[in-house]
Amino acid sequence: MAKCQGTQTMIVLQITDLHIPVEGNEHIRDNFLKIMAYVHDNPPDLLVVSGDLAYDEGNAYKWTLAQIPDGVLTAVIPGNHDDCDSLYRVFGNELIESDDFFYIIAEDQLDLVFANTATNHFPRDQLHRLQSNDIRPGSVLFVHHPPRKLANGFMDINYPLQNIEETGQALANSNIGHVFCGHYHTDHHSSEGYNLHVTPSPAFELDLYEPEFTFGQTRVPLRHIDIQGTTVSTRLIEL
Repeated sequence: MAKCQGTQTMIVLQITDLHIPVEGNEHIRDNFLKIMAYVHDNPPDLLVVSGDLAYDEGNAYKWTLAQIPDGVLTAVIPGNHDDCDSLYRVFGNELIESDDFFYIIAEDQLDLVFANTATNHFPRDQLHRLQSNDIRPGSVLFVHHPPRKLANGFMDINYPLQNIEETGQALANSNIGHVFCGHYHTDHHSSEGYNLHVTPSPAFELDLYEPEFTFGQTRVPLRHIDIQGTTVSTRLIEL
């Protein structure tokens, strides 16, 4: 179980669904570079990249890693567009000790838990580990897919987490208080047993409610998460 260096107050910045292309779509790279400029000027205690780093793997992982400012502790989990083996070869570090991408960072009074839903399933062994009493009450989970359906829109209809009911039961039996994810390319918050925070993509946003593929608003978003003891607060930043 890794531990971040820091004080009782921890600042986390979360970004997700970067979809960095190997070539073309320069605006996607430009949006990511804007975020990295913000990270450079406002260095967090931890930067979390919660999946779908690349659209096509290629050299995008190495390029993406090279843009992260020096000295910024970075946690990464894969999304359904990622190649887990390649992602681990590039981003594996003292935090990401295993290529299954399940790991825990112990903070002062709660834990940050990271899980891998790249197969569109929450792995059963990771669900079992999620329910461990070693994870303290009110802890935070970072995962790519939302662990419950949101609005019966395009993503809920076509690309939900496949074992969503099993995952919901596991979360109900866990000490997780907050879940931060992406995948749906939109901003959403709901509280049903735990606080669910969906972070939008800087590549493109989707309408949460429309049953057809419909673009949402255009912006360059990242999520600011403030952890003080057992209190977790968050806000969306638009660049």
